[in-house]
Amino acid sequence: MGVINKLRDKMGKVVVFAVGISILSFVAADLLGPNSAILGNQQQLVGEIKGQKITYPEFTNEINRLKTVFFVNNDRTPNSDENETIRQQAWASFLRNIGYGSVYDKLGVIVTDEEMVDMVQGENIHPAVRNAFTDPNTGIFDQARLIGYLQNLETLDPKFQRQWAEFEKSLKPERRMAKLTALMSKTVYATKYDLEREHIKNNAKASGSFLYVPYFSIPDSSIEVTNEVLEEVLEERKEEFKLKDNIFFDYVSFPIIPSAEDSAYYWEEMNSIASEFGEYDDDTSYIKMNSDLSSLPTFYAPNSIPAAISDTIAKMEAGQTYGPVEEASGLVIYKLISKGTDSTGQYVKASHILIQTEDRSETEAESLANSILSQARSGADFASLARQYSDGPSGPGGGDLGWFGKGQMVKEFEEASFSMEEPGVYPSVVKTQFGYHIIKVFEAKSEENFLIGSITRTISASDDTRDEVFRKADFFAGTSEDADDFAVKAAEQGLAILKARNVGKNDPSVNGIANVQQVIRWGFADGEPGDISKVFELEDQFMVCLLTAKLEEGYAEVDDIEERLKPYALKRLKAKDIIERLEQLPEQSDLQAMVDAFGNDAKLYTANGTAFNGYSLTGLGFDPAAVGYLFGLVDGNRTPVLEGENGVYILSLEKLEPAPAPDNLDPLKASFTSRYENYANAAISETIADDAEIKDNRYRFF
Repeated sequence: MGVINKLRDKMGKVVVFAVGISILSFVAADLLGPNSAILGNQQQLVGEIKGQKITYPEFTNEINRLKTVFFVNNDRTPNSDENETIRQQAWASFLRNIGYGSVYDKLGVIVTDEEMVDMVQGENIHPAVRNAFTDPNTGIFDQARLIGYLQNLETLDPKFQRQWAEFEKSLKPERRMAKLTALMSKTVYATKYDLEREHIKNNAKASGSFLYVPYFSIPDSSIEVTNEVLEEVLEERKEEFKLKDNIFFDYVSFPIIPSAEDSAYYWEEMNSIASEFGEYDDDTSYIKMNSDLSSLPTFYAPNSIPAAISDTIAKMEAGQTYGPVEEASGLVIYKLISKGTDSTGQYVKASHILIQTEDRSETEAESLANSILSQARSGADFASLARQYSDGPSGPGGGDLGWFGKGQMVKEFEEASFSMEEPGVYPSVVKTQFGYHIIKVFEAKSEENFLIGSITRTISASDDTRDEVFRKADFFAGTSEDADDFAVKAAEQGLAILKARNVGKNDPSVNGIANVQQVIRWGFADGEPGDISKVFELEDQFMVCLLTAKLEEGYAEVDDIEERLKPYALKRLKAKDIIERLEQLPEQSDLQAMVDAFGNDAKLYTANGTAFNGYSLTGLGFDPAAVGYLFGLVDGNRTPVLEGENGVYILSLEKLEPAPAPDNLDPLKASFTSRYENYANAAISETIADDAEIKDNRYRFF
């Protein structure tokens, strides 16, 4: 017992000591860890603009504010795509407030309180306010109604108060940006020299001919691209191929497809809903409670009724449901809520058989049409006759035209169709500009419209189905140890290996797949080339990735971008080969003689009336340099052999037509100035972004 007591005593002290050490470690980690205030909270930084740090809480606060605005304006929460847009808007908000703010301050761009009032209730009403308080019937802005709205704002629904508060909050930055844009546009000025040059570019013409050998005349497979050539291309284009932070990865996808059991569950559920829907009085509420898609009861004219019920709607009674039916959006139940009339339009449902006169005489066409009419009036199946005889595009479908309203058909056809008081075959053939028609009306002219509600359920995979697909993906990820294993396992399981290239830190999608931020975060923050990822769960698939490259911002090496360099290298080597062959030909004064001597791959083209600002030549394609060379020649001269964008060519100038002296440069001045104002405005954002020294770490969080 004494030994046990001693152990208890000593162990108690050990436990106390261990607990004390744990607490100290926990506190130290909190104080000195990467998220601590002492060490700068680095892992909490979403980004930095002009030296100002943007923390995760600050950024998420802005996101939540924008989500609230979205909810107030749309009466629903944003979906995944809209959430991504909101995150982009939040970042743009910080860039605007910080990056642009310093520019506004330096330039003295301010918005006074008086201006704010003026935009809301003064002489210069903001367009959004003007539109909201303009009478749609008269087109007159009602300022008294606006003043009344503002005076009673505090008594209105909080939703409208929030909408107005957000609108007012946006006014100042919008106004400051407008002032900056206007200021920049005033820096653009068109000199007389600018306008004369523009006039010449628009009106000077050159005519000539050229020998052309396209690069595609040489198969890629016949060219050996060496590393030396790739190095040369990269050296010349290193700025063009300058890298941003990028990752490259291969991936396999495991689509999450609803099983037969999943589908059966939804069919059973929708059959139950269909019964309730027919008995429910508050259709709008019932639709909101049960439909995956936002849709309210809508009035339909006969020619716009959903296809699934277009043939049965006339026989349905108010309150009756139809379906469920399977459509692209999922399973749909329709309910005819009520029938009414619309005196503004009339509609007819008809089919027709068209006998054209293009391949037969008028007499033959009319005779055949009357023969078919006789069969139709005698009770022959109209759809069969249409499929057998009709020359119109509706023939294979039995001649069915569905419902159509007045003004949708040519006059003669419309008059005949709308003259029928009862369903049946029109008593005579109808001649129009298209030929002879036999018409059968299935529903005589109607002014009815239909109030229809619909409930849609998207068939989605159950948890069991998702779990089964996940197990397959997890087994693949767990048993693939390296790149070779990744490829072998994919081949064994019949999985296609897809490639994602040049993926940036904040790309919103990869190969059309949205919401892949978790994949990007793994690639940049955790993965190294050769690593195989865990299973990533996306909305409609699971993904397993193999990180193949991770590139940091800077100048690229050939190995980094070999596939991107290869087309340029192929072009260079093909050009060298073609130029050598052309230069070995005996000297010829005639381009046609050179074409004949070169062989079938060479062609001779003419370039008549080519404009300087056209930037292309017929046959040669887009090649601004070639156009410049042509205008730089003297009549009768020709260029040496030149390497172009799409092939090798020799140009010969036959005639140069100088631009006529301008009568009035003022119209040109307006278009020139407008174009360069747009350039100046576009350059503002780029310049401010470059100056802001942006550090963007959003990929770590979103």
